[in-house]
Amino acid sequence: MQLSVLRALTGGALPHASRRTVLRAVLCAPAFGQGASAWAQARVIRLSMMEGVPTITAKPLATLQRAYRNLGFELEVETMPFARSLLAADRGEVDGEVARLPHIEESARNLRRVPIVINQTEYVPYVLQGTRTDMNSWDRINASGLRVGARRGARLTEDSVREDRLTLVNTYESLLGMLLLGRIDVAIAPKGQLEEVIPSLDGRARAELPRLQPLGVFATVPVYHYLHQRNESLIPQLTKEIVRIQSQAPVPTGR
Repeated sequence: MQLSVLRALTGGALPHASRRTVLRAVLCAPAFGQGASAWAQARVIRLSMMEGVPTITAKPLATLQRAYRNLGFELEVETMPFARSLLAADRGEVDGEVARLPHIEESARNLRRVPIVINQTEYVPYVLQGTRTDMNSWDRINASGLRVGARRGARLTEDSVREDRLTLVNTYESLLGMLLLGRIDVAIAPKGQLEEVIPSLDGRARAELPRLQPLGVFATVPVYHYLHQRNESLIPQLTKEIVRIQSQAPVPTGR
C-alpha cells in the first residue's frame, strides 16, 4: 500500500476572497482492500467552494479532505463567489461542490446530493439595538416591514424574503457595513458569520459596533456535499466513508 502524501492543506483562514484559491490534498492510498482496482489509482476530484463562509464550509472541507484521501483521490478545491460556485458545479466545470443547502436542488438539476449531513447552518437576523426583535421566522421578517439585507447567492434567503424588501450585496463585509450605517434594518446571515468580518471594518461603521445585536436562531438547515451527475457512481462509497469518519473523533476544521 502506498503512503499518503500531504501536498498542502488549508492551514488557517482562506486567502482574500478576490484571489482564486486552490487547496490540494494528495490522497494516494485506498482505504478499502488491496490489489489492482480502480480505487488503487490516485485520481483527481475538483470541487468548487463558496468563498468567505467558513461557518458553512470549514467543517465539510475537513471531512471531505479525509474522505477522499481514504478513497484514493487527490482533492482540489477552488473558492468562488456564491453563485459562480454553484454554476461551475452544475455545468460540470468541476466535479461537484464542497457544501450547499438542499435548497439548491430546485435549480441545479445536474447535481447529486451525497445523502449524509456534513454540517448545519443556523440563520439569525442581525439588527441594531432599538430595532424590533420579534423576528423568529421568515414570515415575521417579511411582515416586519423592515429593510432586509443578505449576501447575493444565498438562495434560501433570496427566495424567502419579499423582493421589494430585500437588498443583496456581494460580501458579508458589505452587508455588515450597510447594517451599521443604517442602510438596511436587518441583515440575514449564518450564526457567527458577521462576527467573522468585524476586523475588516473601519471608520464610522466600526464606531457603531456596540449597537450590533444578533437575534436568536430562527431557521436551521442541513448542509450536504454535492457531486456532478457524471460522478454519481462515487456516492455510495463516499457516503460510507463520511459516516465512518463522523463516527470517530470530531474532524478538526483548521480554523
